[in-house]
Amino acid sequence: MLMLAPSVALILTSVATTIWATAKVVWFVVDAVRGLKDTILLAVLLDAIDTYLIATVIMVLGLGLSEAFGGVRGPGDELVRAGVLTKLEVNVADVLVLVLAVRFVEELLTSGAARDLLFTAAAIGIVSLALVLFIRISEGT
Repeated sequence: MLMLAPSVALILTSVATTIWATAKVVWFVVDAVRGLKDTILLAVLLDAIDTYLIATVIMVLGLGLSEAFGGVRGPGDELVRAGVLTKLEVNVADVLVLVLAVRFVEELLTSGAARDLLFTAAAIGIVSLALVLFIRISEGT
């Protein structure tokens, strides 16, 4: 029951983030009607998609904590909770890889300096590789 408050807070934060992402989509439509350049429009749209993905991560965390720690269970509960938490970590890592990919495309569209883009790509690549390896190792156990 102790984890109920953080779970509810995360779920409400996810709802607020989804509303924020929807507002970004509305701004995208307004910008498209105004006739902005395609690259700017695509960057605005990708920002909205990225915000939806972040809302998904927050929702997965909220629901996962609720599932892992909500309610009363019997003996051997630690093993069940450990399995649920591992699944939760893998789900979050999956979505974070998508968030990083979208962020890179945003940088690709808006970045001016090639060297900065290269460093960003390297950093995102290293973090993505670590997340993918974590996912593969977790699925193997």
